[in-house]
Amino acid sequence: MYLKKMVKMDKSEDIKKIQEQADSHARSLVAIVRAVERKYGEEGKNAVKEAWLEEVYYRPWKKIGESVKKNDVQTLAKLIEEGCFGTHEWERVVDEPNRVAYKFTKCRWAEIFKELGATDIGKWFCDSDPVYVKAFNPNIKFKRTKTLMDGCEYCDHVFYI
Repeated sequence: MYLKKMVKMDKSEDIKKIQEQADSHARSLVAIVRAVERKYGEEGKNAVKEAWLEEVYYRPWKKIGESVKKNDVQTLAKLIEEGCFGTHEWERVVDEPNRVAYKFTKCRWAEIFKELGATDIGKWFCDSDPVYVKAFNPNIKFKRTKTLMDGCEYCDHVFYI
């Protein structure tokens, strides 16, 4: 699986490549959303967001949740860490069977969307957290009180049953 191979990479050039891909994705998303917003206003922008959350987060994570041997909190945490490799820095501050909490101190998404003056769109990545959690397993709950995207010093994420 591609994500498992990616997690094993530890070279700075590999991380740089991942960050460049994230930056390109962010620039493309901003360009598309701003074009829709100019033509169709806030309603058009919201329609893009809803479709984006559904197609990029809900549907894929629902399939993942149905395909893994265990769709528990620990499996979700492992998958999140694999997906954040190269774009985030974090620490697991709670690691219990039914509860995992993180302190994210770096987020490439927050950095690039701030640079682009588009944190309103970047916030969509933050908004995706409860979407993919529910899709993966509706019994897992998610709580967050701080985000780097909003200018906080870190993001706090708690996944629990």
